Formats: sequence, C-alpha cells, structure tokens
Amino acid sequence: MVLLFWGVAALLVLETHRTLGETSIVMASTSKVIAIVVVAFAYMRLVPHEPTLDHALSVGVAWLFFDIVAEMTTARVLGHGWYELIGSPAVGWLRNLIMVSWIGAPALFARRHE
Repeated sequence: MVLLFWGVAALLVLETHRTLGETSIVMASTSKVIAIVVVAFAYMRLVPHEPTLDHALSVGVAWLFFDIVAEMTTARVLGHGWYELIGSPAVGWLRNLIMVSWIGAPALFARRHE
C-alpha cells in the first residue's frame, strides 16, 4: 500500500509540474506540497490500523527513497537530469521543502500516544 499511495502522490506531483511548472516555480512547488499532504492524509486515515509516528516517518522515508530512485532511473534513461518529483537543485529552498514534505507529510496525521 505504501507504494500504491506513493504512486498516486507521484502522479499528482507530475501533473502539477506539467501544468504549473512553466508558469510559476513557487506556485508549482506549493501545489506539489499540497498534493503530497493530501495523499499522506488519505494514506494515514485509510491504511494503518494504528497510525503511529514511527510508521508515518518510515512511510515518508520510503516515499523519498522511491522519488530518488525514480528520478535517477529516469535521468539515466533520458540521458539528462530529471527533477520533477523532488525539484531541481537550482531551485534551492523549494526543493528542500518538497523533499521534507515527502518525509514529513505522513507524520502530520500520525496519532500521538501519551
């Protein structure tokens, strides 16, 4: 299920990049973060029986790992850099925001135990 929800989030991020990437980098990055958070909310509400913070962070790390592998594989096939899922290195802080979103978004919806 982790891979399935990541795939949905990745498709939403790719569509956002395709439609908004040329107009405004800030708007596209913000929309990517929103898409990631929405899918993370859906995952954390629908999948785990007990959505703990440890589980959420594990899912986030896996999602970022899938992003990096997908971008490296695509870049190798295309023969040039491909940065649609985590953002271009030239963007700077927006790329960092997207990368942190992949890891942290599921944790936003984890239940905290007292």
